[in-house]
Amino acid sequence: LTQYTDLRFALVQGGYDYIIMQQAAHEPCPSKEETLRDAGKIIEMARAQGVKVIQTLPWARIDIPEEFEKMKDIYYTLCEKYDVKMNPVGHVFENILKEDPDIRLHWFDGAHAGPYGSYANALCTYKTIFGDSIENASDESYDMYPVDGDTALCDRDKLLVKLDPTKANIIKKTVIAINQ
Repeated sequence: LTQYTDLRFALVQGGYDYIIMQQAAHEPCPSKEETLRDAGKIIEMARAQGVKVIQTLPWARIDIPEEFEKMKDIYYTLCEKYDVKMNPVGHVFENILKEDPDIRLHWFDGAHAGPYGSYANALCTYKTIFGDSIENASDESYDMYPVDGDTALCDRDKLLVKLDPTKANIIKKTVIAINQ
């Protein structure tokens, strides 16, 4: 917890309703024990401020899919131990990778979410928090890691990507099926 002071300040001063936790999913990532210990500290700080805690189940790297089982063990243990709601983004990735592998969820590095993966993450997170329908959600996403070095990383309009509506609908249906 190297950012403990910053996190505590944000929780005390930020007026947040929710904190969405998502730990590093690939090397170097903390051990299960370290993750559970640090999560406990974060959860305690958040709850002391009346902030609801949600844990995101991350996705595996495209080249190390077997890591997903390890992640499930860590994060389901965390949710059970601390009575935290799970945001099942990793299950959405896994399902789409098996059922619709032509939808590129990962960015070029095979680890981070590309525009379709970011879309899946956003829809799943929204549904986890609010429980509302996502059927009419926009088919737009952000490309947070543009390969064009000239793209201004803070210009929202330049980062906005129109997704293929058929692929966006597959993602929506998968999120709805998994996150009920």
